[in-house]
Amino acid sequence: MGQGYIELVLNKLGLGKKLGDTLVNELLKMGADFISFDIFEDYEADFFRSLGFIPKENHTIYYIDKRPYRNDERYITKPRSGD
Repeated sequence: MGQGYIELVLNKLGLGKKLGDTLVNELLKMGADFISFDIFEDYEADFFRSLGFIPKENHTIYYIDKRPYRNDERYITKPRSGD
């Protein structure tokens, strides 16, 4: 399965949106009144906005990342141009 197939199933057929809506609705039914996700702005923002999420003003994520492979080019994810 290539990236093109995943793009087709999740985005063009709307499966990702259906799954996301189902997850949010189930959490709300269970009584959740605050749901948050840490996302990659350039990759996931449109999807999460389509589910009703909004960016939290004046909030930035801070972290310490000491993974030994962090700057190793072999492990850096790059967007694919299609398969």
